[in-house]
Amino acid sequence: MMTRLSTGIPALDDVLRGGLLPGESYLVRGSSGTGKTTLGMQFLMAGARRGEPALYVSLTEPEAVIRRSAERRGWGLDGIHVLDLHARAGPEETTPEGTYTIFHPAEVELAPATRRIAEAIEGLGPARVVFDNLSEVGFLSRDPIRYRRQVAALKDSLMERGHTALFLAESNRHQFDEDILSLVQGIIQVDRDHRRDGRERRALRVEKYRDSDFASGDHALDIEQHGLVVYPRMLATEHGRDFPREALGSGVAELDRQLGGGIDRGTVTLIAGNSGAGKTTVGLGFLAEAARRGERAVAYSFEEGAPEILTRCEALGLGVRGLIERGLLEVTKVNPLVLYPDQFAARVREEVEGRGTRLVMIDSLNGYLATMPDESCLVSHVSQLASYLNRMGVATLLTLELPTLNQSDEAHRLGLSHLVDTILLLKLFEAEGGLRIASGVIKRRLGGHDRAFRDLEITPEGVRVGGPLPEFRGILGGQANTAGPDAGAGPRDGEGHLG
Repeated sequence: MMTRLSTGIPALDDVLRGGLLPGESYLVRGSSGTGKTTLGMQFLMAGARRGEPALYVSLTEPEAVIRRSAERRGWGLDGIHVLDLHARAGPEETTPEGTYTIFHPAEVELAPATRRIAEAIEGLGPARVVFDNLSEVGFLSRDPIRYRRQVAALKDSLMERGHTALFLAESNRHQFDEDILSLVQGIIQVDRDHRRDGRERRALRVEKYRDSDFASGDHALDIEQHGLVVYPRMLATEHGRDFPREALGSGVAELDRQLGGGIDRGTVTLIAGNSGAGKTTVGLGFLAEAARRGERAVAYSFEEGAPEILTRCEALGLGVRGLIERGLLEVTKVNPLVLYPDQFAARVREEVEGRGTRLVMIDSLNGYLATMPDESCLVSHVSQLASYLNRMGVATLLTLELPTLNQSDEAHRLGLSHLVDTILLLKLFEAEGGLRIASGVIKRRLGGHDRAFRDLEITPEGVRVGGPLPEFRGILGGQANTAGPDAGAGPRDGEGHLG
């Protein structure tokens, strides 16, 4: 297997199936501010750390600016030589040893500039070269044909010497850059998009990689102080492991019986219900019970803060603080306004593969939807994430708020019903001038379940599940009618209790 060169960005190496093929030239395209120069610098620094000579050719910034920017970001440019070809307003200045300059590019022909580049490459023998910015060469070339010839000659010269080069270019300079796409081994496109709600989305996409496989599609991208961070688009089929098939209990005996034994490892359970019906509380009961068995469980809240959730859990007698202190349970707040869906997926993957998490709850899908560019993206992202968790043997809990008392098919409307294995419905309904909660299992793919609605209460002692509610009709519609002398009865004998 051929050795590949790291880009200096581990997740981008994953997208490229190990990195860049050595001795080839690649094009990195994007508009101003998308991270092209940052990517190029990370590529050079990765080589410098391995003792490889590296050359940075700049037509846009003087060396002093480049090094000052690197210092502010905490980068060390030792081992990286700078060929300074930027446009100057005055006469040529004396530069430090290891730096090469020419006069104002507009005052010379392209051929002398090309000779300077060749001289620098010949003298330094760099293993890695970054050319920033190729679009400036287009301006000097004056026409696309000459531009293509000059780039082709430069690429051939680099290939003959075995150098690996990144050409950075502005993607909006179509009159130049579109004409050289066929010359390079690979093309990496970096983009940013401003959404109507004011949020900015960055993405990276490999548009071409000759002689190599790669992860296609848009991958979330972030620019941090230390450089670019890539969040590869999750493909569930690339992951998986063996795990025991078993049901996991909630700590509420009657609820577990209603579910046919509990929720199943390696499956997705949807807890759907109205606001205030106890979705989060019931879900945390499963997580707390798993933590008591010694399995790590994590709840991601897209709505409430972790302190508020934990305070409520303690008030209901769930006793979660000790489990949190032991590292078996974690409740974390997720801000959907600053998070990419792929970033969230990467966070979940780290929990599962890095920390051994076995139960995950996403609370709620309504909040998760806010991270999506639009509602149509929800199914694809949730599908990949849920399938990944299933293949890794994780029991997944999703909560979904039903917007009105008389609505019960929100999962179907969003196109999620086929993705979940078990649906637990917690339904508020009006009865005798008040609100009550009914719990019902709509489906369970891996086994049987109780088909009756049961009375559910959230009490200071925890969740209590009572007997069936045969005396009520119309629970799904949100307004039940009594159908017998026992109407209005509370939890019956044999009830379950979480607390």
